[in-house]
Amino acid sequence: MRHGALALAVLTGCARPAHETEPAPEPRAEPLPAREAPAEPASPTPPAEPAPVEEKPPAVPASRRAMGKYDPPATLGHLDATPVELRKEIDKLVAILLDPTAGRDSLEAKTRLAAIGKPAFLPILGKMAAIRDTITDVDSMEERLVESALLLADQCLREMDGYLDAKGKACIRPGTDWKYIKYILILHYRRWCDGLGGTPLHDLDAMPGPFDPQKAPAGPD
Repeated sequence: MRHGALALAVLTGCARPAHETEPAPEPRAEPLPAREAPAEPASPTPPAEPAPVEEKPPAVPASRRAMGKYDPPATLGHLDATPVELRKEIDKLVAILLDPTAGRDSLEAKTRLAAIGKPAFLPILGKMAAIRDTITDVDSMEERLVESALLLADQCLREMDGYLDAKGKACIRPGTDWKYIKYILILHYRRWCDGLGGTPLHDLDAMPGPFDPQKAPAGPD
């Protein structure tokens, strides 16, 4: 009976032949260990910047220091001895002299101020210094008109004191740069303060007058 059941199992495929075996199970793949990212190389430390060396400004020559000392301030005004009524007249005439739109009136003001002389010298120079500080060296019609007014004022001071003409110093003109305007004003003020080799103007009772080659004071250029 057992043999019959075995034969039936073989015929129906329910039993496996003796020589067949169960296939071996495939080995389970183990996960690979996580790979560590390579460490980034440390960035090199930048070299320390050298401490800045403080540069000392070049020494100003004595001649230039003297020029700066005599740069006329815009606050120059009347002499203590000038009477009140004359002060008012001078102020009015100076305003006309330096008005670029005054036309012929500015020429008449120049003549009158030159005749007044010493009491008008510093008020003119102070107003010129105030205008000088507005010059930008922009070649414009407006600035040339302002410089034309400075020309008249410069001529007025030279009619009182001809020293600059005696030394061949050109007048301020339209288009003159700021540095030259400053230079001419310094020379006028030095004439007042130290005389530039001659008698200071403030020590004189009356101004020397316009340039006369035979009477031009000696002094540095």
